[in-house]
Amino acid sequence: MSLESNNINNNNSESFTNFNFNELFSRLLRRWPLIILSLIVFSLSAYLYLRTLMSEYETTALVLVKDTGSGSAHAELNLFDDLGIFKGNTNMYNEIEVLKSRVLLTEVVKKLRLNVTYTQLRSFFESNVEHYEYDTPLTIEYFQGDSALWEKKGSYKVEIENKDEFIISEEHPINKNWKKLGTFKFNEWIKSRIGTIRIKKTQFFHKDYVDATIEIKISTVKATSNRLKKKIKIEPVNGESTVLGLSTVGTIIDQNEHLLNALIDEHERQAVADKNQISRNTSDFINERMLIIANELTDVESEGESFKSQHQLIDVKSDAHLYLLKGGELENRLTALSIQMMLAEYLIDYLKSNNEPYATLPSNLGFEDNTINQMTSEYNTLVLERNKTIESSNLNHPAVLRIQSQLLSLRSSLMQSLMNLKGRLNIELTATEKKDAANKSRIGNIPEYERRYREISRQQQIKETLYLYLLQKREENEIAMASAVGTIKILDSAFTDSKPVSPNKYLILVSGVLFGLFLPFSIIFIQYSLDNKIRKKEDLEKLGIPIIGEIPRNNTEDYLVVKQGDRSLIAEAFRMLRTNLNFYLTKQEGIGKTIFITSTIAGEGKTFNSMNIAASLALSGKKTVLLGMDLRAPKLKKFLSIGDGPGVTNYLIDESLSVEDIIVKYDEVENFYIVHSGIIPPNPAELLLGERVNSMFSYLKEHFDYVVVDNSPISLVTDGLAIAHHADLFLYVVRANYLIKDYLDIPKSLVQNEQIKSMAFILNDTAYGFGGYRGYGYGYGHGYGYGSTYGTVYGETPKKKFSLLNIFRKK
Repeated sequence: MSLESNNINNNNSESFTNFNFNELFSRLLRRWPLIILSLIVFSLSAYLYLRTLMSEYETTALVLVKDTGSGSAHAELNLFDDLGIFKGNTNMYNEIEVLKSRVLLTEVVKKLRLNVTYTQLRSFFESNVEHYEYDTPLTIEYFQGDSALWEKKGSYKVEIENKDEFIISEEHPINKNWKKLGTFKFNEWIKSRIGTIRIKKTQFFHKDYVDATIEIKISTVKATSNRLKKKIKIEPVNGESTVLGLSTVGTIIDQNEHLLNALIDEHERQAVADKNQISRNTSDFINERMLIIANELTDVESEGESFKSQHQLIDVKSDAHLYLLKGGELENRLTALSIQMMLAEYLIDYLKSNNEPYATLPSNLGFEDNTINQMTSEYNTLVLERNKTIESSNLNHPAVLRIQSQLLSLRSSLMQSLMNLKGRLNIELTATEKKDAANKSRIGNIPEYERRYREISRQQQIKETLYLYLLQKREENEIAMASAVGTIKILDSAFTDSKPVSPNKYLILVSGVLFGLFLPFSIIFIQYSLDNKIRKKEDLEKLGIPIIGEIPRNNTEDYLVVKQGDRSLIAEAFRMLRTNLNFYLTKQEGIGKTIFITSTIAGEGKTFNSMNIAASLALSGKKTVLLGMDLRAPKLKKFLSIGDGPGVTNYLIDESLSVEDIIVKYDEVENFYIVHSGIIPPNPAELLLGERVNSMFSYLKEHFDYVVVDNSPISLVTDGLAIAHHADLFLYVVRANYLIKDYLDIPKSLVQNEQIKSMAFILNDTAYGFGGYRGYGYGYGHGYGYGSTYGTVYGETPKKKFSLLNIFRKK
């Protein structure tokens, strides 16, 4: 039966790497025990991992950032606007940064002792229990006070022996080894690496803590603040309001709530302190000036009393009423100018006498010149901004230096403005006094004593007015200090949801299950994807070359398995193959059929199949000769245990020999004859091109019904193709689970190029069941050709390298 080349061309487009879902699914089913085992292992691992994790809870709080403008709740205090209190709107994003500042967090850490943690250590498959200062059964104290622990680091293990004693160990900061300090009683001072400490029981200690181990870790306040800064989230609730949401995640609910509440409280305390700073400085200035004015007022009043007593003055008699009215107006203006002059001199003296260049100045003292009031307010604002910046940086920060430069410039400008104001007041005061003197000169009939007393009264009035003014401002300032509030309002105090946010138990368990399935699936898939071996007849059918038979694995040590009366599985397979040969060979009377048996590489069972196919044909009553044409690696003589004698090579090089001289009768099988290869020649390719090869084949075809040729592997040498024209049928042996799929391009090319006109595959060594095998007991163990080895020994089980894939590979 000849094969048409177009049959192969029709199948060229099919690739051996086509993905077969049915085969992959079949492999998965065959490995179900491993999949179940992987699923159990990873599911159990996920469950045990969950037991070691501590639940984390999210705590949230809501605060409202107040608008301190005219529309706020403090609008009723706007009557004190001349003091510069409660002005401007609060920036919400500034408040976020203030709440997250390390300065604020540092104060909270110190207040709550968050740099000290207490952990009750549990067994390997149980999660530890964390405590903190407000619920721990034990607490640590430092001999020098808590402030000494703010810059210290240390770890201790406290093993509670009984209600009175414990064993304490200290961790080395570098090699992390634990050093036992000894057994101590509670409240007993202990010398450690960081200093003298003691362990005290708290109200939460009870008998269940006996035999427990508690680990105490001390971190620096700075490190703790940095850690908390990363955990705390502060963001606006939405874009339409000024409500901020504060949240943090931790294992201890009470600690989370105390942290957020303390953070809000500390922010409010510092905000109020900042607002009261100017008020306190203003109050100090007013009290100082009132003390001086009170003394001056006492002196003036005493002088007036003495003047009246000395000159026995009574009610004023005015002879020129109009002049007196004008004189009163002038005196009022002189009083006002004198007050402005004294305020200017007081502030100039304050600027000169105050040694602190960056202290706030008294504001809104009542200057008629608004420029002075604005410059004072601007100066105080810059002072506060500088102090705030220093808290979160240092004195050399560029922003601090910039503000200090502005303050010095503004202080100089303020001093110059005050001096200019004083000059203007002097000029106006001089002019007014001249007008007043002119007016007085016209009152000739007013007694001299009365004029002198009026001067004393005017001084007394100035002092009284200034004193009352400062007294009023002091009361306003006190009210402002008492009314000072923070910039935020608590809407919801810290609240913790009872449902933990971490770990996600469902996700971890599902991940364990999925990974338990994914790992074996992926390994089997990778094994399947990387599998480039011929496994089954479907791999050969894609070529379009027919498959004449499948030979199962030989589990015996016999090379010749086809014997008279043998009904084994492998013998029946060869009989089935013999039957199929009738469909591929055309019957011609008087001419024997030549069947060439070859393979791609050594070790595929070419010789084994040649022997048993020939024996099967002989047992059917056909005179059959087995011809060994594998001249480079002959195996027939070894496998069939025939004696020494001339073979094919001897015949080809010795013209005195005839074909009859090299034919050997195999007595164990009737009608079975053998021509072995003979000696190994140095030039087999040249020998096969000689005319004696043709004579040999002509003789054998004439005298035998079947000539079965054990040919050489095609991919290694060209010997087999040199005599291919003598073949009526090529049987191409492919060993399952051995030959790489890419090698099948060789037989496909031979048929496409019509180098071989008729070919059929034999799939050899197919496995049935789960048993192992010992091979066919034959192979290419010697060098093939001129010293180059081209095959493994087919009769030996190959040693497999260890591989993760081999764990999932079914033999």
